[in-house]
Amino acid sequence: MVLQADTAANRSLHSACASDPSDYYPVEDPAKLPNVFQTIANKFSRLQLTN
Repeated sequence: MVLQADTAANRSLHSACASDPSDYYPVEDPAKLPNVFQTIANKFSRLQLTN
């Protein structure tokens, strides 16, 4: 997640560091942070650990 810094360079760098480019979340409006955190939390809730 990048807050108020979604430039082409940041997008390239941070999306490459993410597990998947779709896991890069540019946020320009801090009021939208709860939605981004909820999206991330939903991905974790689908995570399954196996032995």
